[in-house]
Amino acid sequence: MANIMITECCNLHCPYCFADEFVNKKSNYISSKSFQQALAFIKSAEHFNGRVGIIGGEPTIAPNFSELLQLLIEDNEVTRVPIYTNGLLIDKYISLLQNKKFDFLINFNSPTDIGYVKYQHIVDNIGLLIKNGKISNLALGINLYHENQDVEYYIRVLKQYGIHHARVAITTPNDKFTESGFIRLKRLRKDLLALTSRLIYEDIHFIVDCNRPPECIWDDTEQIKLDFIHRKLLNTTQQQNFFNSKCNPVIDILPDLTAIRCFGLSDISKVKISDFPNIDELMQYYRRNIDDALLLQPTTEHCRDCEAFYSQACYGGCLSNKRCL
Repeated sequence: MANIMITECCNLHCPYCFADEFVNKKSNYISSKSFQQALAFIKSAEHFNGRVGIIGGEPTIAPNFSELLQLLIEDNEVTRVPIYTNGLLIDKYISLLQNKKFDFLINFNSPTDIGYVKYQHIVDNIGLLIKNGKISNLALGINLYHENQDVEYYIRVLKQYGIHHARVAITTPNDKFTESGFIRLKRLRKDLLALTSRLIYEDIHFIVDCNRPPECIWDDTEQIKLDFIHRKLLNTTQQQNFFNSKCNPVIDILPDLTAIRCFGLSDISKVKISDFPNIDELMQYYRRNIDDALLLQPTTEHCRDCEAFYSQACYGGCLSNKRCL
């Protein structure tokens, strides 16, 4: 999986931002030439599956966003383009975004975090996408970053529009929240359990994104609830996404054509894509030099007595947690 970061700028300031090393630090936008180089690099995969993700910052504020969309529309090798957006400017580009190639993951913040006016505009834009036939190409994401977080607005809009695709994640620490990632998983596990149980009750399909809590983090009562969730998640992909803490590199290509393994490990994984003949070689580089090295480090002292750690069946949540002991 690979994404192109077309801008480091954003029109929101989310307190939990997992890309805060880059976002709004500089006014960087990718040029059309660099975008085509990044696209060619992604397509260099031996088994390119037609998927190219578009990320930011907030991608819709890139001054050449329309031009980049048109390049993707005209590229016959590209068949699926997930756009990771906060949804504020979707209405500005709706004529292009109606193309069947484009999927949407809207990072859906609460009105408390972003203000009611912006929140309502995003809700209206969600309705606009659905009006244009995009309900099957649309998922709403929520990031859990503090305890007892309001999720009612999230459930309400999912139900209001009949959206059956949700993405849930516990955020990794950033410059504003510097606690250990593993401690954060322990603190927020109850909120994750409550939210996913609610989504099951509402018959909403969901995935738990990276930084999934490992099995050892749950107490006996929580394990009973997890067993119930597991029985309800009849779809194998859903089960794997909830219970499997393993992950593969997600290559994000920045506007200057630097690649990172993922935002959680951006500080130790920057390389130039020009140093690699193809994206497969870059993927192998990350597995050998980042993943394999971190997998030898226990996330907590408890891991040293755990078979799942030695068999590498458990990553202890996000691999970045291993650097916060």
